[in-house]
Formats: sequence, C-alpha cells, structure tokens
Amino acid sequence: MNSIFRNTGKLAVILGLSAISMVCVSCSKDDDPMSSNNMPQVSPKVALTYGTYVTNHRWGGASGLWRYSIPMEVTPTGEVYYNGKQIVMPTLSATEISWTMADGNATNAWMEFAQGSDADFFWRDSVKVDKRCAMGWIQNPGEGKLDFRGLSTD
Repeated sequence: MNSIFRNTGKLAVILGLSAISMVCVSCSKDDDPMSSNNMPQVSPKVALTYGTYVTNHRWGGASGLWRYSIPMEVTPTGEVYYNGKQIVMPTLSATEISWTMADGNATNAWMEFAQGSDADFFWRDSVKVDKRCAMGWIQNPGEGKLDFRGLSTD
C-alpha cells in the first residue's frame, strides 16, 4: 500500500512539473503579439518614408498660405494611402514617392522625404523641422501643380 502512495506522489510531482513547463513554453517571447518578430518587416524601399503624415498644400508659391490637413500613410510594406484612399501603383524609391492620375488616382503627386529639413520654401512658418517630412507637389485634375508638404505624426 505504501508503494502505491509513493508512486502516486512521484506521478503527481512529474505531472506538476510537466504542467509548469507547458505554461513556460506557451508564454515564451515568440507568442508575444507585440514582439518585433510579429511586426511587419519594413521594405528597404520605404525605410525613410513609412509612417503617418499630416499633409498640406498651397497656392501662390512662397507667399501663399498652407491649407488643409490631409492624412497620408506609407505602410512598412510600401502601400500608400492619401486622404483615406489607397494609391494605385505608386512609384517608390528610398527617398521619393510619386503617383499619377493615369494609373487611376485622384491626383498626380511627387514628393521627396527627409529626416528633418530647413528648406525655407516649405517650412518658413515652422521654427525647426526635425521629424520625418515630405516636400514636393500635388496636382488635381485640370489644375497646375501645388506645393505639397507632409510632417510625420510618428
């Protein structure tokens, strides 16, 4: 009878250790949804450009006023969204993005990205821009090119 209790005790210890090891394995870093292993890989083409931006455009050149706050997002995989709509066939490089109405987009656009800028033409109304930013132009149907800028919200 004593051997039954001894074997049962050993069995309980073995089962207890097995349960603990299963909990430890199931809670490993690999299962963390916020782990860098589970985040989308950033395409090298958008390493400088990806993120969320608030954009503006202006009429009247350097003396014009910047208008509107239109959101733009460049995803880590290179998808581009402007004003909530996905851009069709954007052209991406390490520091530039462009798109055309000919590809089915609502506007033509070209922009160059930088980590900070002191370009007076685009940032005259700002003290200093040290975030990721975009500078270029945008063109609506039937209109000329408008100055365009974007500032990262990330």
